[in-house]
Amino acid sequence: MKNETRNMKEKMNKVLESFKDDLSRVRTGKATSGLLNNIVVDYYGSKMPVNQLANIKVPDARLILVQPWDKASMDAIKKAIQASDLGISPVVESDSIKLVLPPPTEERRKELVKQVKHKAEERRVSLRNIRRDTKEAIKELQKEKKISEDEEFNGYDEIQKMLDFSIKEIDRIEREKEKEILEF
Repeated sequence: MKNETRNMKEKMNKVLESFKDDLSRVRTGKATSGLLNNIVVDYYGSKMPVNQLANIKVPDARLILVQPWDKASMDAIKKAIQASDLGISPVVESDSIKLVLPPPTEERRKELVKQVKHKAEERRVSLRNIRRDTKEAIKELQKEKKISEDEEFNGYDEIQKMLDFSIKEIDRIEREKEKEILEF
C-alpha cells in the first residue's frame, strides 16, 4: 500500500507543478520572464527556446528586455515573439529587444480570471481521478488479502488527506493568481 500512496503523492505533485507552470504563462499585464518560456526560435535550422539564446530581464512591471548573446539571432527571436500568442509587438534596439506589456482592460482581466478558474478546476478533477485510481488499487490489495481491512480504511483516510491538501494548494495558487490579475 505504501507504493500506491507514494505514487499518488508523486502524481499529485506533478499536477500542482503543471498548474503552476500553466499559470506562469497567463499574461496578467505584469512582466515576467515566464511569459517567454514556450517561445521557440528557429535558429540555424534547429528549434531552441528563447532563454537559451538570450538573457531575459524584467527591469520593471511592464517591460521585458531580451538581450541575445548572438546578434545574428535577433531577427529570428523577434519573428518567434511576433508569431507567438502573446500579442506583444517587439521593438528592436541596437543590442536588445524590448517587449512593452500594455495594461489589460477590465474585460480582459475578467476573461483571464475565468481561464484561471477553468485551469484550476481541470486540476481538481485530475487530483480526484488520481484519488479514485489509488482507492481502487488499495481496494484490489484488500481483495487479494495483501492488506487488512483496517489498513484499507487507513489508506483511504491517508489518500483523502493528501487530496484535501492538494486541493487547498490549488485553491491558494488560484487565489494568488486572481489577485495578481485583478489588482495589477
